Amino acid sequence: MTILRAFIVRNDGTTIYGKCYEKDRTVVAPAIPAHIRACLVLLSSSRSMQRGVPYVLEQDDTLWVYCFFESFAVAVEATKDGPIEWLKRTVYSVGKDIVRNFSGVISAWPGDISDVEGISDVIDSYARFGMRPLDKNTTHKIELLIDDVLSRYEIAYAGVFGPLGEMIVGNVPHRHTETISEEIQRGAIRPSVDLVPVSVDINGYRVRLLQVESLTAVAAPYRQGSEIKAVQAVGELAAGIERLLDAE
Repeated sequence: MTILRAFIVRNDGTTIYGKCYEKDRTVVAPAIPAHIRACLVLLSSSRSMQRGVPYVLEQDDTLWVYCFFESFAVAVEATKDGPIEWLKRTVYSVGKDIVRNFSGVISAWPGDISDVEGISDVIDSYARFGMRPLDKNTTHKIELLIDDVLSRYEIAYAGVFGPLGEMIVGNVPHRHTETISEEIQRGAIRPSVDLVPVSVDINGYRVRLLQVESLTAVAAPYRQGSEIKAVQAVGELAAGIERLLDAE
């Protein structure tokens, strides 16, 4: 699945950000399609609209997913060759990142916010990754990161999972991968700006999870082991993954 266009639209229908993702470059997007803008304005004023819940509009060749927040909506167009659930989670995550870091800017900024430092980075980090598989070189480097944290921290296991909840690399036991996959698929793992991991109890293990773009880093201490070690390990693993993806 490939993200084609992304927009941020205020509740009054004013487009304050738009970008088009072409094969090897990104450009400023033309105006948001009139029927999408109309849907956003209509839904934003509807009592039945739920904030933080992605909505889907399927078209002939592409689909749109949009998600509403306090003062704006994120609308994304993508190809249809992938799971809608992944795109819904991505749009939600983009919106939450913007709320966390730029909510004050969106409320006060008089026009287009493309020039606000950092906001394009948030959206681009999701759009450029899409649903494409990691290349062998990047996968190997992530495997080396996992080997490194396993050798330096007393933890039961570490791994990295893909956007659909599949383990890409790691030594996570099968009886744990199923639960972790379910957590990822239902959108329980959110990006964390300050690298504070989510905690999930699995068969007596306190598993720590951190999302980096569309990937999820995982580490677990031994049952009687130090949870701090797992927190440090997953944080270091997530930071290493972020550096790798930024270098692509």
